[in-house]
Amino acid sequence: MHILLVDDSEELLLLLRSVLSRLGCEVSCATNIPDARIVNDFDLAFVDWNLADGNGLDLLEEFNKRSNSPGLILMSATKPDPVSSERLLSIGASYEPKPISPIRLKKIAAL
Repeated sequence: MHILLVDDSEELLLLLRSVLSRLGCEVSCATNIPDARIVNDFDLAFVDWNLADGNGLDLLEEFNKRSNSPGLILMSATKPDPVSSERLLSIGASYEPKPISPIRLKKIAAL
């Protein structure tokens, strides 16, 4: 499974990458939206909502328009408001509160 991680916290990316790599996943990381857009093929994307250079939910909507329809997960310490929750549902994405524990990450990646 190829997983894309997008977060402006390099420390969090290192932690998540380490856990997922040990599970045998191929992991690509991006700390900004332009770098995330370069990654073309992935099965699952974890994207931070509040990136330094933009809105992670907007990026997930872009990813949803791709033909391969990857799994999409919005990460944030802030719970989505009703409008954002509707946007998530409309693209088939889900929400995971931050910080994501390694146990929860393993469970999601195993699906």
